[in-house]
Amino acid sequence: ATVKSISFSERAIHTSEKTMEYDYAVIALGSETNFCGIPGAEKHSFQLKNLSDASALKNHFVDTFEKASQCAKESERKKLLTFVVVGGGATGVELAGEMSDFFYGTLCRYYPIERCRDAVRIILVHQGEELILQFPSKLRARAHAKLVQKKVEVCLSTKVKKIEKENIILSDGRSIETATPILVAGALPSRVSVDRKDSRDAHGRFIVRDTLQSIVDPRVFVVGDIATFGPGASPMPQLAQVATKEAQIAAQNIFNALNGNALKAFSYKSSGALISFGEWDAGASVGGITFYGPLAWWLWRTVYLFKLHGLQKKLQVVVDWTFDLF
Repeated sequence: ATVKSISFSERAIHTSEKTMEYDYAVIALGSETNFCGIPGAEKHSFQLKNLSDASALKNHFVDTFEKASQCAKESERKKLLTFVVVGGGATGVELAGEMSDFFYGTLCRYYPIERCRDAVRIILVHQGEELILQFPSKLRARAHAKLVQKKVEVCLSTKVKKIEKENIILSDGRSIETATPILVAGALPSRVSVDRKDSRDAHGRFIVRDTLQSIVDPRVFVVGDIATFGPGASPMPQLAQVATKEAQIAAQNIFNALNGNALKAFSYKSSGALISFGEWDAGASVGGITFYGPLAWWLWRTVYLFKLHGLQKKLQVVVDWTFDLF
């Protein structure tokens, strides 16, 4: 079912299938792509928010190289093999690094035409002065250097003014012809209709108390990207580890409320930050210690492996990864 609206006054969730009344509710609708008000962005750009987005992108990459290998016109081939990633956060940096590995390490071997390899361009456009600002300065510098080493053109302090069907116009006046604009410039809270406008802030996030209860209904708990602690409070990082830690407190507080016990306040402490720069290279900041290279890459994969549910799934991934190394 799809949630159509939430009624605090009726204590009901209206969905595409039926209306459900609640004693307690948890709102965890997450976020959606932030198109940053860029004209044409929603219509013409690729996104990377879920597995189907990733699958569509990979299929598009292969299809693009296929077309380029058969293209006689140089200008058309260059347009096909120019890829623009908009957004220099963790998603944009990881994506650009993976694209470089995939293009130069795999696709250029399957399509061993020199004119294809020479025409490939990966461009990362970021409006800030540095990449991945949420990471320590050493990791930010490392990320930039690794992308340049991987033949990624990094354009800092540059905004995108418009995205057309096969063209991107930048704030400095440049125009880039591309068949693959990818927008990963941030996220907005998922949109849902509510009957209490004062339940949300100007950005559409639900305002919660420190116990993660909605300010308009103590029986509603909100977790993840769609929650905020209100004016004056620093917004929580839009990370999975924040959402899962909030979920534990919300679940505990519902249990406590049902049993008449005091509710716990949520206090976030980061477990560390990990980012991949591509195969065998990653950056990590854990416990105030920053390191990078194969060890960080191994840690990055191990952490995500243990986040998977079920022994069978873990073993399947380990086997897949092991075969992939060879």
